[in-house]
Amino acid sequence: MDYSSVVQGTPTLEDYADLFNSPLLATSFAKALAGVSKSISEPRGPHKAWQGIFRSGLAHFSTAVGYRDHEADVENAVDYKGSVPEEDITQQTGITTELPTDDGEDITSQGIEIVREEIGEAAEAKDIADDPLEDLGGDTGLTEETVVEGTKDDSKGLLKASDESVNIPKDSISNETNLDIGVEANLKENISQVPEGLEVQGSTTSGADNAKSVSLDLHKSDIEETNEKVTRISHILRIWFAELWAASRKYNKDMVVAIFGLPGTSSELTEKHLYDLLIRIKWYIDKVLEDANCEYSTSLKELILLLHEILHGLFQAVSLERDNQSSNRFLIVKSLLFTYYKADLSQTLDLLLTSTNGSGTSESKLKKDDSESITGLDETELPEISNVHSPKKQQKPTDFRLSYGTLMHIYVMYDSLANSPLNMLLVDKVSLSLDITTLEEVSANVYTNLLVHKDFEDEQVVSQFEGRVIPLLSALFNYYYGLFPDVLNADLSVSSFFSWITGYSFSPGLYVGIKTVETITNFPKNSKLNIQDPFLYEVQQYEVTNRLGSGEAYETEWSLRSPTYLTISLKIYQLIKNPSFTKYLAKVDSEKEIPLLDIWLCVSSYVHHYQFKSALNQYGARISLLTLLKLTSTKSPCVKLLREYKINEFKWKLCHQRPPAIPISNGDGIKSSLLYIIDLVQVTLRFNLSKRLDMDNCKLALTVLYQILLEGAESMFEDLQTYKWLDLYKTLVHFLKFVEKNCNEEDVKYVIEEVFCIFDLILGPAYDRIIERSSDFWLLGSHVAKSVNFELFYQMLQHYLSLHGLFVKYITKKHNFAKVASTFESLTEEFDLLSTKELNIDEVTVKLNKLSLLNEDEFAPTVLQMNKFNYAETFKYLDKYHDYIDFEKQVEIVDIFNLLYDNKWVEQKKERKH
Repeated sequence: MDYSSVVQGTPTLEDYADLFNSPLLATSFAKALAGVSKSISEPRGPHKAWQGIFRSGLAHFSTAVGYRDHEADVENAVDYKGSVPEEDITQQTGITTELPTDDGEDITSQGIEIVREEIGEAAEAKDIADDPLEDLGGDTGLTEETVVEGTKDDSKGLLKASDESVNIPKDSISNETNLDIGVEANLKENISQVPEGLEVQGSTTSGADNAKSVSLDLHKSDIEETNEKVTRISHILRIWFAELWAASRKYNKDMVVAIFGLPGTSSELTEKHLYDLLIRIKWYIDKVLEDANCEYSTSLKELILLLHEILHGLFQAVSLERDNQSSNRFLIVKSLLFTYYKADLSQTLDLLLTSTNGSGTSESKLKKDDSESITGLDETELPEISNVHSPKKQQKPTDFRLSYGTLMHIYVMYDSLANSPLNMLLVDKVSLSLDITTLEEVSANVYTNLLVHKDFEDEQVVSQFEGRVIPLLSALFNYYYGLFPDVLNADLSVSSFFSWITGYSFSPGLYVGIKTVETITNFPKNSKLNIQDPFLYEVQQYEVTNRLGSGEAYETEWSLRSPTYLTISLKIYQLIKNPSFTKYLAKVDSEKEIPLLDIWLCVSSYVHHYQFKSALNQYGARISLLTLLKLTSTKSPCVKLLREYKINEFKWKLCHQRPPAIPISNGDGIKSSLLYIIDLVQVTLRFNLSKRLDMDNCKLALTVLYQILLEGAESMFEDLQTYKWLDLYKTLVHFLKFVEKNCNEEDVKYVIEEVFCIFDLILGPAYDRIIERSSDFWLLGSHVAKSVNFELFYQMLQHYLSLHGLFVKYITKKHNFAKVASTFESLTEEFDLLSTKELNIDEVTVKLNKLSLLNEDEFAPTVLQMNKFNYAETFKYLDKYHDYIDFEKQVEIVDIFNLLYDNKWVEQKKERKH
């Protein structure tokens, strides 16, 4: 087919019909679109032809799936001036007095195996696999493919053929897709109308619910035809969107506004047409999953990729237009993005996760009896999927299996929609507050709302969630730990006499003796991470094997970044709003070999360690710190649970890949998770001191540290005695000296004040009463008892000139710093700080002990007063329960989304360009 006739000029109805009914030459079509994309925004450009392709595709899609358009679908008018009318807000935002009852997340494997030569499995299911056409159009490396009927790649679930000359037999094309589809020649009418004579089963009430009564129960030949049509139409629309976004990137100009008009107008294309498409996609996916017929796998996969591609471009358009948020151009983009909330795909995307096969390795799943059904769960136990518009329907298991790449596409879509700022939902906060005063726990964001109301006290929900997230985090740990030698491991092996004799190999309680990768997170050897599982095979391949075997230098940005970690952290960030999730997260379960909190914090240390290497890692650290900010807040009930929750730091080895390594605590390696988080803060502050230092992340890390220290001051716990406080003080002092020397004064004055606040808290009576228990406490018997703040006195003495200089320069109001000021004064009185004479260590110890044991009345606890700070930005995140979207830099969250949408999840090293 000559695609030039349909992408420019005045295409006829025959041209559009040929496009959607003929075999698709993907590369040729993409190149034809790319060739005219530059002139889209010009007055005489090809925008009319492009609009016609979309409208015709919408009509053909409606016909292919048997969806009848309804008047009610267009009655939900939105006030695009900024708010939704109060009486209509529940329709626009998905808010309802009936909370979602869908308890699903990522379902574990249903025992389905796939054909894979590497592991020799038998074919019992089809994959909704990764798309081989990740890059579309132009010179992006797209290979020529033809979508034809009856040509299937079962291992990938994609209809394809390599021969361009292959055609669909004429008799296989339904009359429903011929020219009598009811499309007006001038394309002024709604092209999505179903052709006359097409029967729709069910009642004739109103809205999308009526369409949902249509069954997809077709004969096999009809199923194959429907699947082939939907696949081809979806692929054409995906290329159409991809080339539209590519043109925006290439010419740094938002082409969306050249194709779509203002909402509520009579433009050829508006947000209404995109909404119509989303409603039909949602309906079709729901029916396919309900019918549980694997014959629809290729079309289902293609629709997932289409939804992903549309969102990819919309968030890109938001970035291009965000400097003109009051313009009509930005209003068009927002209206298009809002269609994802108006159509509400939350339960559909969640159903894709809960009703498809994941890993069969969740620990709770392994406890099930082998005699149960193929899903590992009795069908009567499956959760119901509720919808605010339709009766409840029982979820049915399917034989579909999401591949690693497709799973990550769904994760990115859901996480970006759930984390989008409220101002992108075209709903103002005033109208929301008036409408949901009795529903405080209901979010205006339907995607967030579903996550917040999952029940993580339900073993099935936990099993579904862990079945995918735990293997992904395990693979990340295996990858990062294998990049470079463990410095601490080497230090302990060399320095310890005992390790020289035994190598710690006979003592599993010691750091070197626990081989985490070999015995816990290793896929082939750990029965709970069985590599024979197809999902685990792909996770291992793309997260570990391909990256370690790429032959690329390990210090590159590509080697050190982790989009998977960022994606998982975005999900956790929303889930901590769910009380049942926070209880699950901090629940002690001695039988669980890989607890979520342990491995997530452990992997976080590697991402934080290398955040200076990658913007993606900086954002990953940002999201995880925001999560910890909420969890450790004194207003959070979770902080008490975290204090009691223990993590084995010998087993979950923090990133110790550059000296000086953060030391392990004295004792058996079992420490409070709050102290483990302090170690993570040290990693953040210690190993990113470069010109790319992210000051916002530093502020968050310091606030998390301060909140934990407040908890320790309020209620002392035993683990505080065995923590290596000296290294924390060294980290803070070195951080202060670095930022003073290398950063702009306006950027660092806040963090300098925050560090002195931390010093003031530790110098107080609460920490003065905590006696440090050294490593030789029991071995050597009696020795000088020191409080945990003793080493801070020593650091302030050792670095007196630089620290006192910073204190005098930046801290003029000293109300919140009484103990720091008093300490500097006492050091001046006790020591001749200008003398060059070397001090006797014993004499120093005696004098510092004297300082640390001052009268408690003099060192009474300071009541921190925010209005007494020297700078307005100091501790601005302290005890804040606001979402990230309420912070000043809202645009950054969109940048995060764009990085994830740009990522090629199954990209090979050899395909990368340098």
